[in-house]
Amino acid sequence: MERANGDGTGEKFLVGTLGSLGAGLMVWWIQSRFSDVREFPYSTFIDPEGVSSVAADLPPDEDSFILSAWELVGGGIPYERRGSDVTFVDGRVQCQACVLPLEVLKRGRANCLGKSALLVSILRNRLPASRVYMVIGTVATDGIGGHAWAVVQRPGGWYVLEATRPPKGWVKASDTDIYAPSTILNDQHFSAVDSKLYHKISRADCASACACLTPTYPLF
Repeated sequence: MERANGDGTGEKFLVGTLGSLGAGLMVWWIQSRFSDVREFPYSTFIDPEGVSSVAADLPPDEDSFILSAWELVGGGIPYERRGSDVTFVDGRVQCQACVLPLEVLKRGRANCLGKSALLVSILRNRLPASRVYMVIGTVATDGIGGHAWAVVQRPGGWYVLEATRPPKGWVKASDTDIYAPSTILNDQHFSAVDSKLYHKISRADCASACACLTPTYPLF
């Protein structure tokens, strides 16, 4: 079989075409991978004012308020199995699967990031910033890896609120060592083991895997 052109231009054309196609596919992959990356300041990522009407409808007693908010988010909003890369830098949160608290309410579903941010936002309407945080870290069981949850301070110490499930009683954070926090934040505070911290939130089904867990929460 003869070449399309004796000087090899046919082969060069084919190689060039394949190279362009490969480059195009690479650009498409990068765009599809990162096109949904969103960036928010901490005061927007945790948004008490945006969900103030939700908090206003909950019981006045503090413990009942916390449990009702937890039930609303953990039990009333379905868990969405969606992984995300999360970066904290220069007072901002960058992530692919971030959904703000009001958006979670409108969509009616969210992953652990969105559910935890919504829960903390509701609680911040009545609890001071020093008593309630969103936590991001790892879950040391079943290979789940990165995860987000909430913690609240009440009489007796710090308690874990697993936002991917409804409450099953108070879980004191100091009683177990399943969760390993590396970042805590709310609308007024951020603390991490590294000022430029990166997390990969697992695509595992946290809602079922975390149903029986009781994490530890050390403050930084």
